[in-house]
Amino acid sequence: MGDDVANLFVEVHDIPPQGLDLEFREPVQRFPVIGELTKDGNICFSGPVIASLRIAPEKGLFLVQGRVEIESEISCCRCLAPFRQPLAEAFALTYTVGLSEVDRFDPAKDAVVDLTVEDMGLALVRNGRIDLLEVIQEAVVMALPMRPLCREDCKGLCPNCGADLNRDKCTCAGAPLDPRLAVLAKLKIPERE
Repeated sequence: MGDDVANLFVEVHDIPPQGLDLEFREPVQRFPVIGELTKDGNICFSGPVIASLRIAPEKGLFLVQGRVEIESEISCCRCLAPFRQPLAEAFALTYTVGLSEVDRFDPAKDAVVDLTVEDMGLALVRNGRIDLLEVIQEAVVMALPMRPLCREDCKGLCPNCGADLNRDKCTCAGAPLDPRLAVLAKLKIPERE
């Protein structure tokens, strides 16, 4: 089964009834989706993708649970400075071998609709194998922060001169008024009595 793990596939007939535990380190280049994330230059991954997982057969299904870790260098969303960020994400996915569609009554449509494997939150075993590449790539993407910060109190960049306010003192006198909002500066609001 060593070749299957190297290909990031596991043959379902090789999974014993008590389950299968796997650990591996794979170079980032093995994961095309992760490679695509680096093209804009805002993130770069260093070191291998480290994954540990358990595949457990249960009543015709295969439960895959695990954890993925990878080191990254990512740009701060406030100051744009790159910083090292270890990423880690737990994942769980249930695979099925032959379930195609299930009928379910949809009250909104007042009709019976077919639910696909994906609609039920399941993944399909293809050609008798579980593709671990897909689930690991998805876990890495889910581990990425929505708004990466180099530190919680990052002051960001000056909107006028672009100085990194974490390192430099800004010499701007004050933010110039956006000309589109100049009319609002002239607006007089009456005082309440």
